[in-house]
Amino acid sequence: MARVVQQIKLVVNGTPSYCVYMGTKEENDADITGGKGHLVVICPGGEFEPEMLAHRDGSEFDLTEENKVSKIKVREAFRIDDVPYKAIMPDIVDPDEEKEE
Repeated sequence: MARVVQQIKLVVNGTPSYCVYMGTKEENDADITGGKGHLVVICPGGEFEPEMLAHRDGSEFDLTEENKVSKIKVREAFRIDDVPYKAIMPDIVDPDEEKEE
């Protein structure tokens, strides 16, 4: 397993938002089934409910009982545990994409 930190773009409470995934992924990029980590999500207003989170295309981000949500010591930020790497793959921000914005 390789350690990774990925900038991702999700929709939080209806608004596009940059988030961070920190965790692991399989060494072989072809095998996307392994690896878990956590998300750091900024939620303006300081209140976060799991149904407020969606993928960047607006589709539901499937959180389960396993995904513990906790407030962290960063203003309006929350940590979501046990997120599989494969769940965030469609939301990874391409560095070239950032240059275009």
